[in-house]
Amino acid sequence: MKEGHFNIISHPEIILCYLSVLPVIYWFFKNSLDSKVFVYGILFIISFSGGTLELFGFSTTYTRLIMEALVGFIFIRTFIIPENKRFHFPSIIIVVGFIIIALFSYLLNSLKFIQLILFYRDFLPIFFFFYALTNTLFTKKEERLLTKLVFCLFVSQIFSAMIKVAVLGNIAEEFIGTIINQGGSVTIIFALFGASYCIVSYLLKSEKKYLLGIVGFFIFSLTGGKRATIFYFPLIYFIAIYLINLKVKKSTINIGKKIATSLLLVFLIVYTSARIMPSLNPENQVGGSFDYEFIINYSQEYTAGEKQGRGFIGRSEAPAYLTNLLISQNSEKMLFGFGAGQLVKSEYNEYTNGKTSDEITESKYGVGYGARTGFLQMLLQVGFLGVVFYTLFFISLFVTLLRKNIIKFKKRDTILYLTSLLIIIIILLDYYTYSFVSSMIGAISLSFMWVLGVTFRKTLPSKGSE
Repeated sequence: MKEGHFNIISHPEIILCYLSVLPVIYWFFKNSLDSKVFVYGILFIISFSGGTLELFGFSTTYTRLIMEALVGFIFIRTFIIPENKRFHFPSIIIVVGFIIIALFSYLLNSLKFIQLILFYRDFLPIFFFFYALTNTLFTKKEERLLTKLVFCLFVSQIFSAMIKVAVLGNIAEEFIGTIINQGGSVTIIFALFGASYCIVSYLLKSEKKYLLGIVGFFIFSLTGGKRATIFYFPLIYFIAIYLINLKVKKSTINIGKKIATSLLLVFLIVYTSARIMPSLNPENQVGGSFDYEFIINYSQEYTAGEKQGRGFIGRSEAPAYLTNLLISQNSEKMLFGFGAGQLVKSEYNEYTNGKTSDEITESKYGVGYGARTGFLQMLLQVGFLGVVFYTLFFISLFVTLLRKNIIKFKKRDTILYLTSLLIIIIILLDYYTYSFVSSMIGAISLSFMWVLGVTFRKTLPSKGSE
């Protein structure tokens, strides 16, 4: 069986994937505590249901508007009806700086105001959600209920992916669980977020259910047909070991044993990926042979753009090419880019309306598929200053967390703390090397901001969970 591209309308039976989510929804409504928890729960459920809602004829635009409206409501409610006597805004100066840089970029490039609004709409909602979370008080029961909801929604996507393969009889980049129908990049980043929690839990608890979780999210990544699994999964596993060794007493875990397990896991990931993914074996079929040289040659050709058929400049060459392009401009362009919002896809943006992201960047800058990372998309729009400030926000959060003393943390809190550190690393890996899916509002960004919010509330001076 070979990978293929599918039309949503021609596969209405893919709606069956939502069977994996229904038990989670039933459980949540049965246990929902109050209106505050209910609003958060609805936000998470909708973010994980976008693909299925589209199959039912519900526009993805409306789904996004609902998520944005709920985030806006949560943000406004947090500060109009305050539960804290003192507000906390971690790294707020950096976020304000990013907003001002985008404004200058818009003014210097004489763009339409709607383009600036579209840019803010793409990147600011997750910041609003984070600040709402860090300033909202949840009881322990409320926090655990919503954390469990997010975890169960993640796990449900593993079963959804299995149903997809059974329905289609094939591996495909389309139909990413119940989250989205088009957008293969979501597969890897989503799987890494889910696996990061399981990896940390397994390394600290050594419970087999978490090892099954790691395998499950790995399988999820394979069902999306994305090859980056081979690189990212082992990398995150080894980083997790390093962070645990750094922040947790060495006597609590057997590092040597975990490293040995990790090496075996790396081999299994590479081997299984090569056998299952048609593009990674010489036979170009599921169940093909394992050929290490073929994998290396394919990877080199792919990153160079030779396998893509979407422009001559591939992933490996695009950063240097576009960086040099910006450096060759005047200082204003170099610092503030070609205009905030000029690459945002929207029916209100005349230039991008009806075009794919690849077509937009290829027609303007000669780079198609290779320019789809968040770093390059933002670099072209708001220049080096925009990229620096956006990156500094996450680095600042990482450093703040890394400095915290977690000796008094319970094991559950330690797991969320270490998962938060891993999540920030994954966000930056995605931003600089893979895509921009973690920057946009959706299941991934809302989930990781929930985990970060829970962690930061536990490290702030005020009492966050009584």
